[in-house]
Amino acid sequence: MGQRDYFDKKPTLGQNNNALVFLFTINTIIFLILIFLKLVVDLEYRQEAQVVFNDNFLFWFSLSPELKTLLVKPWSIIVYSFANGTIIEFIANMLWLWAFGYILQDLVGNKKLVPVYLYGGFFGGLFFILGHLIFSSSPNTLFLESNTAVLAVAIATTTLSPNYKIFQQIGNGISLWVLTAVFLLIDVAYLYSNTWPIIISHISAALIGFIYIKQLKSGNDWGAWIYKLLSNIEKVFNPSQKNKSSQQKQKISNDNQEKLDAILDKINQKGYDSLTKADKDFLEEYSN
Repeated sequence: MGQRDYFDKKPTLGQNNNALVFLFTINTIIFLILIFLKLVVDLEYRQEAQVVFNDNFLFWFSLSPELKTLLVKPWSIIVYSFANGTIIEFIANMLWLWAFGYILQDLVGNKKLVPVYLYGGFFGGLFFILGHLIFSSSPNTLFLESNTAVLAVAIATTTLSPNYKIFQQIGNGISLWVLTAVFLLIDVAYLYSNTWPIIISHISAALIGFIYIKQLKSGNDWGAWIYKLLSNIEKVFNPSQKNKSSQQKQKISNDNQEKLDAILDKINQKGYDSLTKADKDFLEEYSN
């Protein structure tokens, strides 16, 4: 089985534990909620609609740089990274998430994507607040963008396999790092006109994506507790998953984990194309 061209693959929306679909769905639901609320406010208040919308609705989804406000809505340090201010931002961020997230799942399965996204969003938000304390930006800033978390996913995926080939129909294909470079150029252009707290937020999110993969290769899975938590939550609402989960845990032995680590090392050093057919079959089985 040869390497599958990423852009030729079809997403399976009904696949169990598909982390990419999970993240995409949450982003979409929050975006639709905000759009609906905005339309209602526009019809009711007209000239004052934007102020009313920001103060009464957008406020609860966005991250404020003030610590006292964070205490009022502590969930915002995560929720802000699932929200987008405009339709263009939403579409762009979801396309980038789909691109890098799909590749990350293709390489290491479904368990790593959500932790990388959440860590990127959390630390991006944390350093946004720290940046505000250092540079004394406007306390009325409403920070919301999934781009911060998507940036962590992009850097994590590229750190894992920078030479992963996409668009194989073009010569020998294009290395993933080229796509990442385009993404970063767009991000830098966006940051050029922004404040230092937002710039620091993006840098920290990128670093956490890089560090996460480096730690993973060293045998430290920072996302294990997150996946376990999500799995336990799923069992509460879907008890039938409990028996299935137990069987899966028995199936993945220590030998398999060591083999996975060895394959990841090989990808990092020589690229995906260096894998044998057996290696690729193992990754395929493990991801499923």
